[in-house]
This record gives sequence, structure tokens and C-alpha cells, in this order.
Amino acid sequence: MAPLWTHPSPHLIRLDAFRRHINKQYNEHIRDYASLHRWSVENLELFYRELWNFSGLVTSKPPLAVADSLAAMWPRPQWFPGAEMNFTENVLATGLAAHQDMIAVSACREGGTDWRHLTWIQLRDQVALYASALQNAGIGKGDRVATVVTNSLEALLIALASGAIGAIFSSTSPDTGPKGIVERFSQIQPKILFVESNVLYATKRRNLRERLGAAVDELKTKVTGLDKVIVINDPTWEKSGLYVDELPDDKSDKAIISSPIYSRLRVNDLTFNASSESALKRSSKPLLDLSSSFKYLLIIPSTSYSLQSSWGLFVLEEKNPADTHLLPMNSSGTTGTPKCICHSGGAVLLKNKLDLGLGMDMGIDSTYYQYTTTFDHQTGWMMWNMLIGALSLGSRIVLYDGSPLHPTPSFQLSLLESQGVTHWGTSPKFLAGLRSDPESSPIARRLEGLQNVLVSGSPLSTSLSAWFYADNFPQHVGLHNGSGGTDLVGGIVGGNNLSPVFGSELAAATLGMKVEIWNAGGENVEGSGELGELVITKPFVSMPVKFWGDDSTGRRYFDTYFSLFPGVWSHGDLISKSSVTGGYSIHGRSDGVLNPGGTDGCSIFRALPVVLIRVRFGTAELYDVVSRFREIEDSIVVGQRVRRCQQNGESDIEDERVVMFIKMKSPGAALDTSLQSRVSEAIRKTLSARHVPEEIWQVKDIPCTVNGKKIEKVVRAIISGEKVTSRDSIANPECLDEYVKFSMPGKLLARL
Repeated sequence: MAPLWTHPSPHLIRLDAFRRHINKQYNEHIRDYASLHRWSVENLELFYRELWNFSGLVTSKPPLAVADSLAAMWPRPQWFPGAEMNFTENVLATGLAAHQDMIAVSACREGGTDWRHLTWIQLRDQVALYASALQNAGIGKGDRVATVVTNSLEALLIALASGAIGAIFSSTSPDTGPKGIVERFSQIQPKILFVESNVLYATKRRNLRERLGAAVDELKTKVTGLDKVIVINDPTWEKSGLYVDELPDDKSDKAIISSPIYSRLRVNDLTFNASSESALKRSSKPLLDLSSSFKYLLIIPSTSYSLQSSWGLFVLEEKNPADTHLLPMNSSGTTGTPKCICHSGGAVLLKNKLDLGLGMDMGIDSTYYQYTTTFDHQTGWMMWNMLIGALSLGSRIVLYDGSPLHPTPSFQLSLLESQGVTHWGTSPKFLAGLRSDPESSPIARRLEGLQNVLVSGSPLSTSLSAWFYADNFPQHVGLHNGSGGTDLVGGIVGGNNLSPVFGSELAAATLGMKVEIWNAGGENVEGSGELGELVITKPFVSMPVKFWGDDSTGRRYFDTYFSLFPGVWSHGDLISKSSVTGGYSIHGRSDGVLNPGGTDGCSIFRALPVVLIRVRFGTAELYDVVSRFREIEDSIVVGQRVRRCQQNGESDIEDERVVMFIKMKSPGAALDTSLQSRVSEAIRKTLSARHVPEEIWQVKDIPCTVNGKKIEKVVRAIISGEKVTSRDSIANPECLDEYVKFSMPGKLLARL
């Protein structure tokens, strides 16, 4: 099988330099990525020692070891014990050392309006200003700073300012409803809350004051230490403060801040901290020496790097152990209260530098634009946090606030061209939109500066991969499909610049990730091509520190990742590996596995071996087939639990049937029997007769999270007669009502 893409100059990339360094340092003979990955998981301690050296993290105290123990995944190892660092210092250090007068961040509104640019020095000064304001408001080390803001410069500055003073930053999207905001922030008990009262999306201004007012009112009763709520009306790039000082005369806005315990921070309240010599101390004997032979891979600050000269008005005083929690992130919460997953700031930076710096060859000469989903306001998803990770590599980042479809999808390509974007993060759904836009291909062909396209959020279809390289994008551009999660703030399997791209496959496991595929019996079936559970069998650096509010034993943490196979991380994805290419395919969530005819109680099948009557497959392969129909906008496939009569009619049995819901692209278009038949036949020919849904129905919309992920579990519950109580994390919860009519609790179906 011929690959769709291979890197045109692999000897020039950082990942290959890393390979050569490992060969020289350890007398190895590693020739390709597969061998490099094998070395990384067989020599975890050495690998993470070299990753630490590569990263160039700035510490006030060096680590005493790579980890306290790497013998087991649970209890979680303590990584780099003894090291102390400041998160924000490490985000800005490389850019300030390499090119302080170059642009660090560019931000714009929908349609490419209201551009604002900050150099590295300007970014440093703005972060210092915000950090001082937070300190003046009584925020210090360990305090929680919560935000409900868009993908704006404010969000970035508040996050970095929080890290600068040792505070803990947490964010959620303005798309989140009052219940979702309360569920997330009542867990962490923030001391200050920033809210954005107006957002712009698809040319429409949305007033969120009533929704936010309701959320704040409830938070008052559940968060005892919430001292201040800061209302941001519009992005304040042109002002030296945390908000627009002139609020409109509106009762709703005033109601949010009318209580005596809530007040606004004013520009003239800002103060600055004095320098502290203690912040400049450096150890003379680091365990992990930065003078390694491959230091040239990245321009990194030297061990004599001066905090004082770098920060000017503000000197970073707060240092945290490198393996403490700083970045709490929430799960989607589609099936209950969101889990507050606490990550180590140092580990997140290491993981970002591994995935982006090594895997995607991102560095000081790169510009990274990550548009996460069609719900652009989402700042709580891990992909937004990866933008901060890109800053730590000295890369410029681009922030976009608004709809990516305005005025047309192809505008995003014009933005890539005008801003010189080298690394673009997007989703399969958006690429499908580009494919339907006739204006996109001529612009895409001009993107000679583009190096890598990072696709995440859902599996990439083979048809989209073929379209991408069929004279639509330059042939040198790598299209990298990846899968990971908020649970580890990075990738598990995905593309890299040393591995070829075959169709829609995810090229390889990430360095340091011991990925295996296990069946229900706990056997590794990786070499067989069978579908199985994605598991990780050795510790990795970005394992969460804990779940906020978990008990002392970490029971919720254990139940989430280690209860299926004790001692082994189960990620919840259904996956297979090609024996030909070595690439992976994600088939959907393992809790959404389709198993039609999965019960063997029906007498007509009793004489047959179980293997002949059970077909276990994921939804991604069905989505791949449906994506080829241009008249279909989107689809969702779930298993519906039903009761069927047995052959003798004496009783009924529990069964599962596959049902598909389709959203048409053109308003008013109908899903007729002809299209239903064509979809069924395409599935039959491409996959098998057992993959064909028993029912194909039309709906007005497909429910998804604010991250753009289809919510199969909720749809499955509704049409199986279960009640869904939590809708707040769903981007379009109103569409769920339509699915209720497809529920058939208690109805007895004829046997198949």
C-alpha cells in the first residue's frame, strides 16, 4: 500500500535529530519511528530524562530523579520529584530568549476583524499587569481563578497571570448553561470569577447576562469564598485593565455585581510587586544536564537566564513542585456531574513539547492556529490549552473568536495564508465543510507555508483524506489524524513527521505511550487486527494528579481508568491496528460499541457458534461511509436496546439493534426511501450486511458537546427509554426532544 504522504525532508526535523541523539548517546541503531517508539517504552526512565533535557524547562530547584518509581501505573508515580518551577515563566521563557521583539500572539474577531498583536515583551508586560491586579484583589498561591470567557486575549492573559502567581486557573465556555457552570465551579470553589456578558457568533450578538446572572446567584450559595465577579463586556485589547470600565446602564449587569461581596477591579487599582532575589536562585548541580549534545534542537534559555531582566515590572516569586496540580480541566459531563481532572503544570508542558515540539516539529519559527470546533467560544477543552503549550516552544499563536463559517468556510484558509500559519489544528467536520465550499481548493493550493494539519475531535474519514491530497492542498503538507483526550492533555496515537500517512489511519503511538489493544478477557490482540479496548500498560508523564474532591484513596480516579483492567489504563476507545501499515483506527467509544444480535438467546441462532452471530463494531466506520454522501450534513449511530419475541413466541429477550439518524444538508430536504436504500447498500458493500442499520431516520440536528463531539451515549439512553437529566454540557440540547419519539420502552418487536 502506497502512503498518501511522507515528509519531504525528514533529516531536517527535530524528531529525527532526537533519533540521532539517542543513537549516539546510548549506542543504539534506531532507523525509523517504530524503533524509536519501541526504545522509548522499553527505556521509560531514559526516555523521560532525554525529554526533560529537550524541553529546556526552567526550574529554581532541579529534579532529584525522573520518578519515584515506574514499576506500576497505580498508584500514580510522582514525576521529577524535587523540581520546582513556575508555569508561566516556562510558557514565556523560550520566546523571550529567542526573539523578544517578534509577535507572540495575534488575536482577531469573527471574519478577521479587530486584529491585535502582542510581541513577547508586550505579552510579558500584560501578563505582569494582570498578575499584579489579581494579587491586589487578594488572589494568591493555591487560590482558584475561574472564567467563563471566549477564545480572546483576555482568556490567555488571565490564564498566564494565574500561573505567574501560583493560582489555579479553570475555564469553561460561554456556551455552558447555568447548571453546567455551577457544577464545574462549585467543585473547585473559586475566589474570583470572570464572565463575558456578550459574545459574537455567526454575526449575531448574544446577550448572556440573564444566564450568567442565574449562575452567579446559585454560585453565591455554594461557593463561600467567591469574593469578586468581574464582568467583561467586550475584549479589552486596547485598554490596560481587566474589563471595560464603562458598563451599560443595564439592571442585569448590575445585578451580577450589586452584592457587597462582588466588586470590579479598576485600572487604577493595579499595583506591581517588588523584585525578589529569591526568585533568581539557580542550583549549580542539576540532575538533568541541559548541556546535552542535542541542545541545538530548540533555542532554549540558558541556565543563567535572568528572570529579573526578563520580567521587568514583575518578578515571578511563586514556584510550585513540577508535579503538582495547576490546571484543572472538566470532562464533558454528558452523563453526570463533570469530573474535575487536575493536571500537573510541568507535566502538561512536557507533554505539549513532546506532541508539538517533537511530533509536529513546532518551534520558534512556527505559527500555530488551533480552531477547535464550530463552537469557538470553548476555552475549557484541552486543545485550547495546547495553544499555551505552543507558546512554551517559542511559537507564535493565533486566537480566533467567532464562527469559522463566516462569511464562508474558505475564509479560514485565507486566514492561514495571511497570517503565515505553519501548523493548523482543525476537525474532520470542518474539513468536510471545506470540501463542500467551491472557493476552498484554489486558496488551499496556495498554502505553501503550511507544514502540518492536526485533525482531532473525531475520526477522520478515508474520503476526506483522499480529498485533501487530491490536488486540494500542497503535497508537502502532513495531514495528521490524532486521538488523545482531556484526561492526559495530549495524544495517545496519531501522526508525526517521521511516519507516513496511510488513508485515515492514525500513524503510530506517541513516544513514551505503551499502547496495547485488549479484548474483554484482557488479552493483547494488537497483532491480529481485531477490535479491542485501547489500553496503556506503562506510566506516562501526563497522567492526572488527581480528581478534585476525590477521597483519600483516589477511588473515582481508579474507577475511571483502572477498574476495567486493574493496573492498566483503559481509555474508553475501541481501536484496531493494521498488520500491514502499523497504523491505528479508532472505531468510536468502547462504551458505544455496536453489538446487533448480541444476545444468543434467540432460538433461531442457538445451533450456530456465537462467533457467527455476533458482530462487534464501532460507529466510526459507519460515519466514514455516510460522509461520502454530499446531500447528508451529519449523522449519528447508536445501539437501541429492545425486546424481541422468541421464535416460539412464549417470551421475549433483550436485544440490541443499530439505528442511524441523519441530518440533511439542505434545509427542507427529505430523507426519502431512495436515499435510505443507497446508504444501506453503501454500508453493505463497504462493510457487511451486519453493519447495516435496522432503521434510518431523519432528524433536524445531531446533538454534540461544545467540543463538537457527537453524544452517542445520551441518544442511546433516550431512544432506549431512559431519562436524561443533565443537558447543560450539550451545545444544542433542544434537539434532544426530537429523539424521544423514537423511544420504544416496553414495545415488543418481532424477531429478526
